[in-house]
Amino acid sequence: MNKAEFVEIAMLIKGLYPRDDKIFSDPSQIDIWYPMLCDIGYEDALMAVQKHAQSSPFPPGISDIRKHCESGTDWLIAYEEALYLIGKYGTWHREEGLAAMDDVTRETVRRIGYDRIALEKPHDPQTKREFKEIYERTQQEQQFRQRISAAGAGDSRCLTAR
Repeated sequence: MNKAEFVEIAMLIKGLYPRDDKIFSDPSQIDIWYPMLCDIGYEDALMAVQKHAQSSPFPPGISDIRKHCESGTDWLIAYEEALYLIGKYGTWHREEGLAAMDDVTRETVRRIGYDRIALEKPHDPQTKREFKEIYERTQQEQQFRQRISAAGAGDSRCLTAR
């Protein structure tokens, strides 16, 4: 996410926890938090803050946001979703099936082969292992690209954040 998007996230946190008058009261807090979270996509961070707000009366810390993001992008959840969508759309409607997947899952399925997954028996151990490895590597590549993008938008601290 870029810095402007992070400011939106920070203001959301401030709005969700109005009793905590210290959270993001000093503009330097944005500069401290942003490099620690800039590799997370805006939508993921938004969902993480919403999840946290539903389960805690206290504002989230950096680690809380990261934890909620990680739990939402588990490779096994993505694998099950990919199997479901491939089963639903089949090989005749491959593009629709791919379009219904999130970016990391779609790239993982493309690298393994949509048709290969569609034609193998569900939960093939080899394909499952391969999916996990490729999914996690693709996720890391995407996070790196997001850091590069944020750095290109004028904040080089994001490159060294993680």
